[in-house]
Amino acid sequence: MQLLKFVPIKLTLFLAIGIMLGNFFDLGPYPPLIVVTVALSILGVLMIKQRYTEAPIFGILVGLVTMGIGILSFSLSQPTAQSDHYSRQEYTEKHIWHVKGREILKSNLYSDKYVASIINCDGNATSGNLLIQQPKDSNSTKYEVDDELVINDVVANINSPLNPHQFNYKNYLVDLGIYDQIKLLQNNHFIKESSSKTIYGIAAAFRNHIISKLHQANFGKEELGIIQALLLGQRNDISSETYMNYKNAGAVHILAVSGLHIGILLVLLQYVLRPLERLRNGKTIKLVVIVALLWGFALVAGLSASVESAVKYSMN
Repeated sequence: MQLLKFVPIKLTLFLAIGIMLGNFFDLGPYPPLIVVTVALSILGVLMIKQRYTEAPIFGILVGLVTMGIGILSFSLSQPTAQSDHYSRQEYTEKHIWHVKGREILKSNLYSDKYVASIINCDGNATSGNLLIQQPKDSNSTKYEVDDELVINDVVANINSPLNPHQFNYKNYLVDLGIYDQIKLLQNNHFIKESSSKTIYGIAAAFRNHIISKLHQANFGKEELGIIQALLLGQRNDISSETYMNYKNAGAVHILAVSGLHIGILLVLLQYVLRPLERLRNGKTIKLVVIVALLWGFALVAGLSASVESAVKYSMN
């Protein structure tokens, strides 16, 4: 417990507690802001008068300030804290939503799923993400990242699990900043013919190109799904049975692109790019190329939290 004697360790602990409190309790930004302001004011008075700086009350106030900062930072990081977030408006009736595809989720037996960011609502600039559900039928169109849709319908809540202790998909999406959903019907939406391209769409197109080449290699369906997961971080084509087999074997983490994959790629890049060191400023050039390639791979792999953190860690 010697570490707790260091002030930065104590402050980090209080900050982590504040972030956890902000996660478990939806306090909003104003209560922690008030606490931080009041505690800082009292601390300022104590420091000006140079009294009680060694007293327990001073340490308690510093702890409250740090926890309040943790709660405040978590609250402000939530999408609903933005002034133009759609949840701040009345959206229980039909509106015209202009959305842009951001991610293709794994479909189930009944529907295809997408994550879309809101561009505007009824012509007014609006922010936020929505879960887009499209029932599967012979006439349904497959959409891609960067496709823009105009939808005339009502936004609905995402259903909670019916059985106790079942995986809570709703809470999982809330952690991703997705709070509501909208369903596509044949007569409630259309796709815009021209849509702007983003780096996510370009990466998705490149990823789809690689997948199409893999399909031409005549791999089996299960093998192809595993290869896509290992190389590109795409687990959408892995069957539930195969996924459960990996899970029961304790090796399901292999299917998620993370530090293991980034570490292997980093070692390979360092070996392949070693001849660059012979050039003038070769080590610097090699470092820049490796960083660019690693972030490029992370983008193609979907830029998930595990990939992003692994790339950042490899930079150290």
